[in-house]
Amino acid sequence: MPTAEKVAIIDELADVLKRSKGIYLADFSGLDVPKFTALRKKLRDESIAFQVVKNRLALLAMEKAGIDGIADQFRGPTGVVSTEEDAALPARLLAEFAKDSDGKPRLKAGLVDGRVFDEAELEVLSKLPGRDVLLGQVVSALASPMSGLVFTLNGLLTKFVRTLHAVAEKKAEEEGAPVAAEAHAPEAVSPEAPEGPSAEAPPAADAPTEEKDEAAPEAAQAASEADVAQAGAPEASPGAEEAAGSATPSENA
Repeated sequence: MPTAEKVAIIDELADVLKRSKGIYLADFSGLDVPKFTALRKKLRDESIAFQVVKNRLALLAMEKAGIDGIADQFRGPTGVVSTEEDAALPARLLAEFAKDSDGKPRLKAGLVDGRVFDEAELEVLSKLPGRDVLLGQVVSALASPMSGLVFTLNGLLTKFVRTLHAVAEKKAEEEGAPVAAEAHAPEAVSPEAPEGPSAEAPPAADAPTEEKDEAAPEAAQAASEADVAQAGAPEASPGAEEAAGSATPSENA
C-alpha cells in the first residue's frame, strides 16, 4: 500500500496531467547533473513541467488522470514532460537540447491533444514552427490574397476613373472645336439677300397700287369739274377771233 508521501506524489502528478495539453515521455539516461539541471531550467522558463518519478507511481498517476495509450513506454529512466499551453513546444525544446547533448534526452512517446505520437512522429512534430508562428503564417496566407485583391481593385478603379476622365476631355474638345470656329469665322454677306429696303421690295410694290386706287376717284372728280367749267364758259366773239388772228402775223414779224 502506497505511503502518504507516495499518494501525494501520485495526486500531484495526476492533477498536472489532467490540465496538460501535451504530455511527453523522455529517456534522460546518460545526462550528467549539470546538463540535467540546465534542461529543467530551460523547460521551467517556458512554463513546462519536468518530473521524474518511479515508473510505478507514474502509471498510477496516469490511470488516475484517465490517460491511456502510452503506459507501455514506462521502461527505464523516464521523465514526464507536460505543458498547459503550446502542446508542441516541449517537443521542439527537447529536440534542440538533444542536438547539443549527444541526442539526449530521447523522446519515446507523446500525447498531444488526446492523440498518441510515437518516436518518429515526435521527430516530425519537433521540426514544426511554434503555435504563434503558425498562426502568423495562417493570417498572412489569408491576408495576402485579400491585400492582392484590394490592390487589384484599387488599380482597376483608378484606371477606370482615368479612362472616364480622358473620354470626358476628348468629348469636350470635340464639342468645343465647332463653337470656337464659329466664333472666329467672318460673317458672310449673301448676294441673294441684300440688306435695306431692297430686301423688302415685294411689300413696296403694293404701295403704288394702293395710291393709284386712292387717286382714281380724285382724278375722276377733277375731270368732271373741268368739264363743268368748260361748259359754263362763254364762247369767244368773231371779233376777238379776228383780233387774235391779226395779232399772230405781228408776233411772227
